[in-house]
Amino acid sequence: MKRYNSEQSIYDSLKKKYVPLWRLDTSTATVTYFDAVACTTESKIYHTNYVKYHHSFSASHYHDRLRRLVNDGKIGEYLDDLKLKVGKAIERQVELSKQADRCY
Repeated sequence: MKRYNSEQSIYDSLKKKYVPLWRLDTSTATVTYFDAVACTTESKIYHTNYVKYHHSFSASHYHDRLRRLVNDGKIGEYLDDLKLKVGKAIERQVELSKQADRCY
């Protein structure tokens, strides 16, 4: 698994070093954002298996796209959108199963 750091970095006065503005850790499915004003980091962990699978697949096949999403700061939006679309697709499949199977 890989870690992707944004090219843009900001000085963290608490750690006394430059840190990336955005970070994606594909092994833990975590997106981290450094807030320069408050000198804090905000992390969001994606727990669903399909997001974790998508991370590992994208890291091995589409690493340039992941790097671009992290650099642009759009990785969180992308993963939230992925989560929403997969959730809707699962709901549609469940409804189709309910209609096709009388025992369901």
